[in-house]
Amino acid sequence: MTEFLLTIPNHAPQAGRLPHFVADYLGYYDSGQRQLVFAFRRDLWSANLYLSTCGWGQACATMRGMKLPTGLAFTADEAHWLYACWNAASQRFGRTALENVIERQLFRFVSSTGELNAATRPAPASQVLQ
Repeated sequence: MTEFLLTIPNHAPQAGRLPHFVADYLGYYDSGQRQLVFAFRRDLWSANLYLSTCGWGQACATMRGMKLPTGLAFTADEAHWLYACWNAASQRFGRTALENVIERQLFRFVSSTGELNAATRPAPASQVLQ
């Protein structure tokens, strides 16, 4: 018999039932506006992202490396949480390659701009509002 360590409350019943997550590393975040689940599989070296705003039936996106998935917008706090999950999973399963260090620096630069999504790019100085 499997004994559960955590039970995640479903704050968005309209999103359906929470699935059984198949993962080697599982992260959970409640932003107050939505719930996010990071389900990392080391055999695929990727993580499925489940968001209550997309429905729990299937993953909304797949994350490979520390790049935020396209097509979804994340707050700075959510993006930092995703980075922390990826970093913890890759350290847990032994991949702390130079590519992770480079991606981390790029992530910090992009995340300093505030609201994040996968297409966020720093604006030219001439376009920054004073």
